[in-house]
Amino acid sequence: MLQNSKIQKRILIVIGSEEVKQNLTEILEQNNYNVTVAPNGYDGYKYAINDPPNLIIADIIIPKMNGLEMLKLVRDNSFTSEIPFIFLTEKAATIDRRIAMNSGADDFLSIPFKNDDILTSIKTRLEKKEKIDLKFNKVFKSISGNIPHELRTPLTSIIGFTNTLMEEINTLSKNEMIDMLYTVKSAALRLHKTIEKFIIFSSTEIINMDKTSHEHLLSKVTEVNAFLFYPVINQKTSNEDKSPTLNLKTSVSKIMIAEEHFNIIIGELIENAVKFSYQDKPIDIYSEDDDDTYTIVIKNYGRGMMLEEINSLAPFSQVNRQKYEQQGNGLGLMIVSNLSNFYNAEFNLSSIPNEYTSASVKFRKQKS
Repeated sequence: MLQNSKIQKRILIVIGSEEVKQNLTEILEQNNYNVTVAPNGYDGYKYAINDPPNLIIADIIIPKMNGLEMLKLVRDNSFTSEIPFIFLTEKAATIDRRIAMNSGADDFLSIPFKNDDILTSIKTRLEKKEKIDLKFNKVFKSISGNIPHELRTPLTSIIGFTNTLMEEINTLSKNEMIDMLYTVKSAALRLHKTIEKFIIFSSTEIINMDKTSHEHLLSKVTEVNAFLFYPVINQKTSNEDKSPTLNLKTSVSKIMIAEEHFNIIIGELIENAVKFSYQDKPIDIYSEDDDDTYTIVIKNYGRGMMLEEINSLAPFSQVNRQKYEQQGNGLGLMIVSNLSNFYNAEFNLSSIPNEYTSASVKFRKQKS
């Protein structure tokens, strides 16, 4: 059952039993896998982030850090979060399979194992990862043509004003230098914001491509209350030129979504509302509550959107860029759409041009 690929797939093994470790290493090497062995969970995680393998096989009970703790660190690190992870553990030490899978494991096998079972599992996980990577590369290529504009514009300001400061520092007044430095800082913040948003968008694309590997997120519960909104509101309005009045009227509820993803959704919708609202108009944030669902509505009173503009939303596209020339890359609403889709929430946009735009997300409530 030899692998035909010219490039060997690298597998990291973190197993407590020396006998199992040795047997597994021999089986994998005979099947043309490149094997790295870590002595404990702590070193296994270090190996993974320093030189990410194609797949990880770990026991639950390992020295220094148990397998579940190692898995959590792997999943929480952006460099390793998408690595397929297989648990291989003694039957006597077998924990609830659901716990392992909800923690982000891709498979769970028992010791003693059959050679065909472990090899089939590895082959299946690697092929699945390759398909996901292929889909992601297609998505990346479809938007990469627009990335240069979003990066080039702030970079031009940063480089241009930096060169001016370096070349003419002896002739510039203090106020002129301060003005240029403010411009450089503003451009740098815009660049940072674009890159961060692209990273978030990419992660939402990945979890939608492979929901089964991220199923543990679907069991997360967030308690929504007014205090949850304040940090997001402050973050999204502190760097904006406009300081609109935000009317917040939300009830308390528990909904099915990870808190970090709820904050991203609310943050993107607030940012979009601030960007497109009129200066003297408020932004309304309120909730609609029923037995099974909890809906957040964010409504701004500004130029609004035409139906064709709503239907044409896409990554790195800006609505009527030629007419409005507003900074933005269209990723925010796509991020909201992707996260809503992942959590089986309903995302809707409605608008009347020159009057308002209302964005709503209907979440599933935690069952009693």
